[in-house]
Amino acid sequence: MSTPTKSFPLSPSPSCFSRALSPPIRTLFPSALLPSQKLTFAANTSQKQDKLPLHFLGPEDSRILLLKCNALVVNDSSTNSFVDSGVMLYSLFQEIGFNERDTEALLDAHPVVKLRPFQSIRTRIHSLQSLGVSGLALSRLIVKRPDVLTAQEIDAFVCFLLNDELELAGKIKPSQIEHLFNSTEPRFLAGFEAKVRLLLQLGMPQEKIVHVLNNANLTKAFCLKSFEDVERLLTFLNRFGGVDLILRRPALLNYDLDAQLIPRIGFLFELSGGDEAGTATVLRKLPFVVAYSVDHLKDHVE
Repeated sequence: MSTPTKSFPLSPSPSCFSRALSPPIRTLFPSALLPSQKLTFAANTSQKQDKLPLHFLGPEDSRILLLKCNALVVNDSSTNSFVDSGVMLYSLFQEIGFNERDTEALLDAHPVVKLRPFQSIRTRIHSLQSLGVSGLALSRLIVKRPDVLTAQEIDAFVCFLLNDELELAGKIKPSQIEHLFNSTEPRFLAGFEAKVRLLLQLGMPQEKIVHVLNNANLTKAFCLKSFEDVERLLTFLNRFGGVDLILRRPALLNYDLDAQLIPRIGFLFELSGGDEAGTATVLRKLPFVVAYSVDHLKDHVE
């Protein structure tokens, strides 16, 4: 929840988002099912447990043998499926630039990738490519943040950016997407769409949303702020130009409202003698002025 706003006249009202490389056998076969191992069965006799031909086994031994063989068939089927999935993973990673050693290192360090359905991993990779993150950039991202392949929060984020309604597909710079994933834990992507849509509620034209998303720091502007914090910030800026001010300087959304914007704009407000319209005019002409601390602004005034 947001911290209470200081007792300050500018505080906003609280009312106001190819060839498949075979993986090493040891990574695919459970140790109990390695091909080199053999099943042996001992007859329950008074002698030492000598191995007996099958025709010497009694009814009880035969029943045990049948149960073990049935279990082996089930386990073998499961293992084959696991092997197929493993081979396909190695092939998939090869397609995006990983060699066998790189893939093995990735899967050893992040085994959860192996536990996810193959189709889920492939779909996620294709989604990232649809956002323009491909080639070396995609490989680099997966090495640094392998959770982009498994985190559930990414699905809603991807769907939003590929949403036909807002016509964002293919318009957000891939470097923005890559930077966001590299610097943000997936859990902070939750609610991204709702926060962005607050810009529409403020009155920003739909076609201008792309400009803001391409020029703001998406992590600071939307991911690390709560819905309420974004709402308060937009309400505050609305007093000094709102949409026009944000379009001139999308980086305004990166700032913290209580620690940065209110003190800095408040200083300008005091200089103007409490004239909101005059303060708004200064901000529209010199929107970069909010990048300076209050002490820096005071030095310039003096």
